[in-house]
Amino acid sequence: NNAGAMNGVPLKGTIASDNNQPAIAQQIAQALVKRSEILAVVGHADSDVSLAAGKVYETGRLVMISPLSSAEVLSELGDYIFRTVPSDSYPAQKLADYLHQTLRMKKVAIFSNPHSVYSQSLSGEFKRALFSSQNEKPVVEFDLSEPGFNAYESLERASRYGAEAIVLTPDSTVSDKAMQVVLVNQGKLRVLAGDSLYTNKLLQVWGEAAKGMVLAVPTGAQGDFQPLFQQQATQLWGQSVNWRTALAYDATQALAMALQKGSSRQNIRQSLAAPDFSAPGATGRVSFRATGDRETAVQLVQIAPKASNPPSNKFEFRAVR
Repeated sequence: NNAGAMNGVPLKGTIASDNNQPAIAQQIAQALVKRSEILAVVGHADSDVSLAAGKVYETGRLVMISPLSSAEVLSELGDYIFRTVPSDSYPAQKLADYLHQTLRMKKVAIFSNPHSVYSQSLSGEFKRALFSSQNEKPVVEFDLSEPGFNAYESLERASRYGAEAIVLTPDSTVSDKAMQVVLVNQGKLRVLAGDSLYTNKLLQVWGEAAKGMVLAVPTGAQGDFQPLFQQQATQLWGQSVNWRTALAYDATQALAMALQKGSSRQNIRQSLAAPDFSAPGATGRVSFRATGDRETAVQLVQIAPKASNPPSNKFEFRAVR
C-alpha cells in the first residue's frame, strides 16, 4: 500500500482463524465465498485443512493461495487453487536422491500418519521416487497414529528387516511420536524427514538425539530471502521472520500483482494462471504451473552443533552442500 497499492486502490485484509480444523475451515470458506468484497484468500496452513476449504473455494470460484499446504492432492482440486510452497513431489525426490546418491542406501523404514493428507502425500511421493530408481519397495512402514505405538519395538522390527535409514513424514498431531523414534534410534540409522519437523523445538529439545538428521525444506527456509524483504521485515517486526511468513508474503505479492490486472475474482484467477504471470517474492519470483503449483525448488538441511566460541550444547540447521 505504501508503494502505491493496486493502481491507487489500497489492499485491505480480513483475518479468520480455522483453528487448524477442517470443519471450521469449511465454514469459514463458505462464509468468505458469500462475501463479494472478498476477492481472494491467502491460506490455509495444513494440507488437511486446505483440502477441506479448497473444495468450497473451487465451487464458489474464489481464489485460494496456500503458503504451506504441500499435499499433491491439492493440484487436483481445480482452477482456483494455487500455492507458494513446493508440492510434496519436490522434497520427496530430493530425499530419495540423497538416500541413493549420497548415502548409497536402499532399504528404509517409513514412519507416517495414514490419517493425514500431508503425511500420506509426502510418504507416497517418496515411495514413488524410490520406486523409479529401483524395483525394491521400502522395507517396512509404521503408523505413528496407532494408540499403542512403541518406538523401541518399531525400530527393532525395522532392524530385523534390514533397514538402513529412517524416513519421517509426520503431521503435527504425531510429531512427538516421530521424535520418540529419533530418541530411541540414537543415531544408529540415518534419519531423513520433511519440513513438518523443521522447527525450533526440534533443535532445542531433541537436538542431541537428532544430530545428523537431514530434512528437505523449501528454498528460503534458512532465511536466505531477498535482501529488500529481509530488511523491511526486520524493521517491521524487530527480528527476522521465518520461511512460513515469507511464503505467506509471496502469496500476498502474487495476489497484489494479479489485482493490478483486474479486480474481479475471475480476473484474478486468469491473471495467476497466465503462462507469463510472475510476481516478486521474498523467496524469489512467483509463478505457477497449470496445476496451480509453484515453479520452485527445495533444499536439504542437516542438524549440526552450532558453531560458537566457546563451544555450546546448542544446535542449528545447516545447509547440506
